[in-house]
Amino acid sequence: MFDLSHYLNPERIASVIDAAIALIRVLLIYAVVRWILLRFIRAFSIKIADAALLEERRGRVKTLGRLIENVTNYLIITLMVLTALKSIGVDIAPLLATAGVAGLAIGFGAQKLVKDIIGGFFLLAEEQYNVGEVVTIGAQVGTVSQLGMRVTKLKDFDGKTIFIPNGDVGVVVNHSRLDGSRCRVSVKCKPAVDPKAIIELMIQQATAMGFGRVSCGVSAFDATGITIEVTGMVLAGTVELRERELRAKLWQSLVAMPDVLA
Repeated sequence: MFDLSHYLNPERIASVIDAAIALIRVLLIYAVVRWILLRFIRAFSIKIADAALLEERRGRVKTLGRLIENVTNYLIITLMVLTALKSIGVDIAPLLATAGVAGLAIGFGAQKLVKDIIGGFFLLAEEQYNVGEVVTIGAQVGTVSQLGMRVTKLKDFDGKTIFIPNGDVGVVVNHSRLDGSRCRVSVKCKPAVDPKAIIELMIQQATAMGFGRVSCGVSAFDATGITIEVTGMVLAGTVELRERELRAKLWQSLVAMPDVLA
């Protein structure tokens, strides 16, 4: 028969009340700590983002802020649950042991995912490249179209999208943070041509078109003629376009000169 007096025992009632008070105290403390920490992280990341001059950097700071905010939130909730269980008399040692075994198993199975996320965190923090910059990552060359926590997306010069896990990002060459990319245009001239005059013309043309650090000279020669090459720096990602423009300009100038082009 159901014995109600067993549950109405003063000692049991007092124990339940004490446990409830302890539980409420824990929940309130952790709720206040969570609110303060998350508010501080959010305000700090917004302040840094507003101070950034570049839009890409603002997005990078906001992404890092959200990541830190989420990690902090999960840690606080986990600690709150464990502390709350302990405050009401639950033995959390078996839970910790089970969680440790489960965490170990998940860690082995998701170590590549964890590696990618950690790699993404450091890529964001170290600013190795931004969205819109032209980079070489391993054997892949392209424009960064997206930088996430797990993968980096490149758009190569053929328009194809390349997905690179952040954990696999090793040596990075950022072409957009140099003076630019180097263009090379060669012209094959007849053997009797005066190379000095052609070199001066090619330098003038390249300089007038906005090429930087222009250099020009004879790159090869044989019985059929001499090859004169001009080089110059242009914006990353525009090499092919600027080379075609320079070839067209040189053709217009050289085709009008007699006995020059081989």
